[in-house]
Amino acid sequence: MTGGIVCVLSRTGINFGAGMTGGFAYVLNEHNDFRNFVNLELVKVLTSVDLPMYEKHLHGLLSKHVDLTVLHRGKELLTY
Repeated sequence: MTGGIVCVLSRTGINFGAGMTGGFAYVLNEHNDFRNFVNLELVKVLTSVDLPMYEKHLHGLLSKHVDLTVLHRGKELLTY
């Protein structure tokens, strides 16, 4: 990915971030183990607490996802 935005609503595989140039990813970290899968040499990991200004952006992405897919999981996440 080059300069894009991705929103991951499930677990990631190993070496997440390899091949990414610019851009950013929102990753749901329900198991608190994301740092075990991310390439920390290439990716800076921040929490939503670090970047509260992005909450509105993420909410918009999730809302669009729910509108397009009508998935129950997306609706659950919007209630947080």
